[in-house]
Amino acid sequence: MDNVKPILSNIIDEADVSIRVGFDEVGRLPEILKAVPQEEIERLQRNIGRFWRRFAYTSHRVYQKRLRDIQERNLALPALDTDVTLLPEREGMFDLEQSDAMQTILEWLYGRMD
Repeated sequence: MDNVKPILSNIIDEADVSIRVGFDEVGRLPEILKAVPQEEIERLQRNIGRFWRRFAYTSHRVYQKRLRDIQERNLALPALDTDVTLLPEREGMFDLEQSDAMQTILEWLYGRMD
């Protein structure tokens, strides 16, 4: 991404969760993505698991019970062919107040004050 600064770059290091491609390389995107090593894909997947709350409004009481129910139900499902090493750490997984989308917006706005 030529001369493009991701919106949340002061909060989330985009290299932890994405693969950047220059505008002149977009036509080769399938080829570029197929060349990404499996270890890198797994690293990105693990990191995405750490940041999902940043994109969900989970700190409000109205949503907490519903999200907790969804999490419990998902954990009870049989693991198909899921590689559990790619899942987020269970420690703190149910801490729905941990840096949700509202907190992310406030941090982003605060970062723009400089």
